Amino acid sequence: MDAKTSPKWQVQVDLSWCKACRLCIENCPKEVFTSNSEGKAVVSDIDSCIGCHICDQLCPDLAIEVGQNE
Repeated sequence: MDAKTSPKWQVQVDLSWCKACRLCIENCPKEVFTSNSEGKAVVSDIDSCIGCHICDQLCPDLAIEVGQNE
């Protein structure tokens, strides 16, 4: 696979909905997330995402959306 290829998955975090519970950060098997200065989740390694949907299923605030790139 070419190094310039787009990631297979896209993950979006709505920071206005995120309440910094860290469930996504703590449960992501591929460590896709880190936290920002407010403790809210941000995507830091999208290339590692395997599309397992653990993050969006665990998010109590529905702040995460996972989708497949075309």
